[in-house]
Amino acid sequence: MADLLPRPRLQAAAAASHGSPRSDARARAIVYHASFAPTLARIRAEVPLLELFLQVDDGSSTPLLPGARDYETALDRVDISIAGGFGSVRIF
Repeated sequence: MADLLPRPRLQAAAAASHGSPRSDARARAIVYHASFAPTLARIRAEVPLLELFLQVDDGSSTPLLPGARDYETALDRVDISIAGGFGSVRIF
């Protein structure tokens, strides 16, 4: 089914009635290719609950965002513990 409003107007209407679509996500972590770091930097304030940024090196030579961690380095430092059938992951 086609949108009744053009996409930019639809997104603006949704944001006006429900807040930013990005803040509604309640995301706490994000894994992203380095080439998307500039885009993420621009919208970072709109996703206030994000605590963990894992940047995947995609060969673009884009530096890590402030506070971000390199994905491969983080994987090397993961402590996975299983308790009662539920897993918990801590990244140091």
